[in-house]
Amino acid sequence: DVQVALDDPSISGIALVIDSPGGEVNGVGEFAKAVYEARGVKPVTAFVSGMAASGGYWIAAAANEIVVSDESLLG
Repeated sequence: DVQVALDDPSISGIALVIDSPGGEVNGVGEFAKAVYEARGVKPVTAFVSGMAASGGYWIAAAANEIVVSDESLLG
């Protein structure tokens, strides 16, 4: 979906909604790298609505900006 958003000229930015306690790490590094590289093309904002732990935080940290709700937990 990130690549689809990058390829679509009508999309000016990408928002990632993250709510993850972490867990399986397979593929997280590759996805975080894709997010990091995407921010060189379009702005990427990670919104944490609940939790961004472990792999969830890794992905959020690759974005241009992290926005959190008052109740969010990160780490």
